[in-house]
Amino acid sequence: EVQLSIEPVRRPRLARSNWVWPLTACLATVGVDLGTTAWATTYLRSQEPSFMGGVIRLHIVYNTGAAFGLGQGHEWLVEVGEVLILTLLGFLVRNTTPFTRVGVALAIGGGAGNLLVRLTGPDGPFNSPVVDWIHLSFYPATFNLADVALRIGVVVAILGFIFDNRHQRVSERLRVLGSDREGGE
Repeated sequence: EVQLSIEPVRRPRLARSNWVWPLTACLATVGVDLGTTAWATTYLRSQEPSFMGGVIRLHIVYNTGAAFGLGQGHEWLVEVGEVLILTLLGFLVRNTTPFTRVGVALAIGGGAGNLLVRLTGPDGPFNSPVVDWIHLSFYPATFNLADVALRIGVVVAILGFIFDNRHQRVSERLRVLGSDREGGE
């Protein structure tokens, strides 16, 4: 006698990917950068507001170079360098902690935001500048929110790599100590 059992079909739950938060952080960074750049180019054309007694000043600076204006006059080299660095960051992020992945995602989002502005700007690819619009009286360069995300992301990623490596070394030492005790008893 054959018995048939009817059970409800269970659909596999989509596993939460290790990439949900990093991808969200990256896309949000790009979106915020592009949105604030559009706002700045419209709003700051006719005015240069300052806040906190002049500590923060908003004004437009068109930067054809990289950070601190390095590489000006070699826009194509800056863009190729950005693509290479973003690709390298993407490969480095494998097998890391979520904390490190979010840091790298912020850095990639900041770099990608600047790269998109360069590639889609009014002067065309390889000729369009990044729009920097935030200046702090105590900081030598004018920057944008992509630059902020990039710098914060790099710091977070470096801290993540340091603590991840430290954790791996401690785990390895504990494993070795545990195997020594088992072998010595």
